[in-house]
Amino acid sequence: MFTPLNLPIAELKLSRLEDKVYVWCEIRKKKLLLSPEEWVRQHLIHYLVYHKKFPKGLIASEIEIRANQQKRRCDLLIYDTQLQIQVLIECKAPEVALTAKVVQQVIHYNNQLRVPIIAISNGLQHEIIAINYETNEFRKLDDFEWTL
Repeated sequence: MFTPLNLPIAELKLSRLEDKVYVWCEIRKKKLLLSPEEWVRQHLIHYLVYHKKFPKGLIASEIEIRANQQKRRCDLLIYDTQLQIQVLIECKAPEVALTAKVVQQVIHYNNQLRVPIIAISNGLQHEIIAINYETNEFRKLDDFEWTL
């Protein structure tokens, strides 16, 4: 049904209503239509909570921000214990290539937020970048290897 991802298998709570499949989001605490992008987002949430041990309470999903006077939605934000955003993750469907356009989208969002780590993922590939704003240096991370 959905593409196997380059992430650990997630035990997602799926349900069907008529001809549509829904997934229970542990972060938003509601059923969501299971699109290919949502498939990736829910697998990333599962990975971050159950494999990387980030507390659910420090992860936010589909948060609205303003970027250049326009409303946008960030797929995933991860906060530290002082409730400062540390990570911005943009999710794409598996068939969407992680092109420069996708990188520009997340950088555009980050111009507003200025978080130290940005990431993009289509579930098959993950690009994670740490940003040092003092030196204006970028460092590619091999995995979701940061700590809060």
